[in-house]
Amino acid sequence: YIAKKSGAVVVGTETTATILKAYGIPEKQLITVKGGEDYQFDNFSVRVIPSIHSALGDKRYFDSKVYSDPEELKIPLTVEEFIEGGSLMFLLRIDAHKLLTSGSMNFIEREVAGLKPDVLIPGINLSRLEIYKYTERLLELTGYPKTIIPAHWDNFRVPYGSSQEDPIQKKVMPFIEEVKAVSPASKVIVPVHLETITIQ
Repeated sequence: YIAKKSGAVVVGTETTATILKAYGIPEKQLITVKGGEDYQFDNFSVRVIPSIHSALGDKRYFDSKVYSDPEELKIPLTVEEFIEGGSLMFLLRIDAHKLLTSGSMNFIEREVAGLKPDVLIPGINLSRLEIYKYTERLLELTGYPKTIIPAHWDNFRVPYGSSQEDPIQKKVMPFIEEVKAVSPASKVIVPVHLETITIQ
């Protein structure tokens, strides 16, 4: 929807690109990556960082499926037909800022060590609790970022504007306490759907 509406270029895995092609997004809007790329654009750069998926299913989650041929996909896809296709993180450098965003509640330690973003956007759903000292290790490895914006915690099955109070209480507030315990100087900003966040 966003790619069609805005014409934005999408950077993602082969599976991501295949799904978007099946939905009619033209090749010129797609950049397919594996992880390890570091691309310069007009006013910013993007480093693509290999990652891993959350430890779902009592740590038994594993999915090696990929999509590579858009002709094989029948659109629209059902929820069950959307596959992982690989997990990535992205380090965006914009002006004086470095933002590190993750697509899941997991990371590869050697890939994030020393990145030192000033803005960290980590996934914080409850599967983070299946990872050894997830919050403590991630913040230490990334140099205790100044600003943290938790993601991947909301109920995305309800319309924008619906109350998110339940996941805030169950997921976000405990995460904020974890951050306070290991990085008290970090500011946690809880995002609200469709509202602008200004970073100083």
